[in-house]
Amino acid sequence: MDDWFKSFAFTRGFGGMVFEIYSFTRTSVMGSVQSRQRGFTLVELVVVILVLGILAATALPRFMNVATDAHKAAVAGVSGAFGSALQLAHSQWVVGGNTGTKTNLPNFGDGTVDMSASGWPTDTAGTTAVAAAAHTQCTNVWSGIMQNPPSIAANATGSDWCAVATANTCQYIYLKDNGSATTCSVAGTGGSRSFTYDVNTGNLVLTNP
Repeated sequence: MDDWFKSFAFTRGFGGMVFEIYSFTRTSVMGSVQSRQRGFTLVELVVVILVLGILAATALPRFMNVATDAHKAAVAGVSGAFGSALQLAHSQWVVGGNTGTKTNLPNFGDGTVDMSASGWPTDTAGTTAVAAAAHTQCTNVWSGIMQNPPSIAANATGSDWCAVATANTCQYIYLKDNGSATTCSVAGTGGSRSFTYDVNTGNLVLTNP
């Protein structure tokens, strides 16, 4: 049958009362269900697409700014910690009554930090001056004066930071904002965040635009 039930009606008297029974047809019920399943119109879809496009155009720059701010804060934090550690090492050198180079500065870190003639960290392997291309000395200073520092590589990529040495100078370059870096240099990384440490003066120069 096309209908769920045949529509029918009957009248029956019972005790003077009259009953009438009706049933709905499937045609009327299905028509009601189908009327509720109307999809989106083309105009509605276009409006939704336009709204999503506007949201994407406004949210993406904001997300990019957040990422940039995060990298900037990370570099500022590490350079600040490094500078504080330098000052602590220098203070210990002064308190110890030193007036020249010192290997294995006592009562600081693990006791292996070496100091320049002016009292600034230079190495952890017995060297009291930083020579050109002595990149490992710069990473030794990094790990020797800071507790649990970010990962670093000597004149190589693949870590959070890398270090390059020139005469009595260490440059620490941030790599996390450029995963495609191939060499440890500001030009090679394509980045611009770094700081430079002078082992003769203790001067720290931060570049963090």
